[in-house]
Amino acid sequence: MAGADYRFVIMNQGLAAASEVVFEIDAASPDNPLVGNECQSKLPYPSLQTGQSFTLIAALHMGSAMSYQTHLKWSNPDGSQGTNDIHVST
Repeated sequence: MAGADYRFVIMNQGLAAASEVVFEIDAASPDNPLVGNECQSKLPYPSLQTGQSFTLIAALHMGSAMSYQTHLKWSNPDGSQGTNDIHVST
């Protein structure tokens, strides 16, 4: 893993813009590869248009879990809340 650059890519594949986008690793995960100060500066992500994406560093190491349960939350243009729980593998 030395020298590798791992990232979570959060992309809006929906038909409408998403605002106040939050990406989290489930609290029950054995470790959390998200970089705290990056998450504090980027999240909630203010607006993500259809087809746009942003990345968050995945600080993986030899002892990192092989997969993570994640939670994605956002606001729709009509004010309703969207959520998606996603299992991702490294």
